[in-house]
Amino acid sequence: MPTSTNFPSRFAKLKKLARWGRRFGAAVAGGLHPYLTRATAAMPSVGRRYDPNPDHAGFDDQRFQEFVRFDLGMLALTA
Repeated sequence: MPTSTNFPSRFAKLKKLARWGRRFGAAVAGGLHPYLTRATAAMPSVGRRYDPNPDHAGFDDQRFQEFVRFDLGMLALTA
């Protein structure tokens, strides 16, 4: 994922995912943070960070464009 978006990404550990999701939702619902993105930014990281590999960016962009063409073609068939 990080190479396809060309942005660093963090992935939560599966065991902690539901617990952290409840905390984020409670922080927003309780008024501690106005938005979910701010609530998640204020919490400590819960997973591993993956940084994009700039050497792969061109390949990943090309593959993504192929996916978009395929997806649009499939959408046209179902319309």
